[in-house]
Amino acid sequence: MEGIRITYADRKHNGFVTLGGAAWETAAEAEGEWEKLRAHQARRKTVFLADRMTAEGMTDNYYLTGKTVELLLGEPLRTLIATGRQNTCFTVRQLRDRLRLMSGG
Repeated sequence: MEGIRITYADRKHNGFVTLGGAAWETAAEAEGEWEKLRAHQARRKTVFLADRMTAEGMTDNYYLTGKTVELLLGEPLRTLIATGRQNTCFTVRQLRDRLRLMSGG
């Protein structure tokens, strides 16, 4: 399975936050969607990225505008970023705390 992941370079927390994405069953489908997205890449560097995900991991990325991210994911940036931050561990301590909660401890 291959896909596209939309991320936010969170300078406040010094990490990357996943905002959303999509996956396709075949490489051909994923490649077709990736090429469609190319037309929407930002003209300069931004804090939003589209990452091409394959079995090898992230193989390519484009910068996106905030407006494009909102259109693709159907939510305001403020909501996407807040939700993404809640689901992201930025430190080892946060990861340990989350794992402890998941194990019922």
